Amino acid sequence: MGKLENPIELEAVARLKKIGWIVIKLEVTHWPDRMAISPSGVVVFIEFKRPDGPVRPGQQTMIGELKRRGVHASLQHNAADAVYWATTRIQ
Repeated sequence: MGKLENPIELEAVARLKKIGWIVIKLEVTHWPDRMAISPSGVVVFIEFKRPDGPVRPGQQTMIGELKRRGVHASLQHNAADAVYWATTRIQ
């Protein structure tokens, strides 16, 4: 992860944890950066990139495959959008 992506990811993780989510760092090639589980058990996967950060082809493929299987997976460029996206999956 690039240095500019890290603050975005850390802020989103802190905000999700504050509202009761479990957030796990995934360190598996091509998988999104984080898996988060809501208090009600909804699981989401989030890939963090800075606004101009390139998405590697393997990452795009994995996010697409997760979505095709009905899994909540998304690429996010800022913490506020990531938290909003995650929390709206449980409604």
